Amino acid sequence: MNTIVIASYSRMKGMLDDDYKLYENGDVLNTYDADIYPGNQGLTRVLKAKDLQKEIKEKLLENAHESNKGLVKALLEI
Repeated sequence: MNTIVIASYSRMKGMLDDDYKLYENGDVLNTYDADIYPGNQGLTRVLKAKDLQKEIKEKLLENAHESNKGLVKALLEI
């Protein structure tokens, strides 16, 4: 991805990571651990706003720099 990250949110589910980065083109890169077994950690997928839970959208907006909040709202459709 050759675009700028405008918001990010990291959360842990026990020992498992679940991180989100919103890019200015509207893509959300989700890096996560499926479980603790080798090969199931550091997995990635690209999501769109419609794929995100309301909580994730709210946390991305909360963590965005004040100057990016309008863009984040528009990209996440909130």
